Amino acid sequence: MSQATNDPTGHQHRMLTLTDLNELAGRLAEQADSIENLAARAMADDMRLAARLISALLRTGVVQKTVTIAEI
Repeated sequence: MSQATNDPTGHQHRMLTLTDLNELAGRLAEQADSIENLAARAMADDMRLAARLISALLRTGVVQKTVTIAEI
């Protein structure tokens, strides 16, 4: 699971491992597939695209270490 830390400015950062990213991609794809509302179809398409992008980055080795996400 991801780990949160604070930097000296008080902003929180989340560390995601490769396993975290892989699990996120799976959840995004599953959640996108469960969206049935026609008005939310664009959101579901974006979620599927994000899931495929994460999976491709992991598969090609572009992401090789933990990823830090700054939360503002």
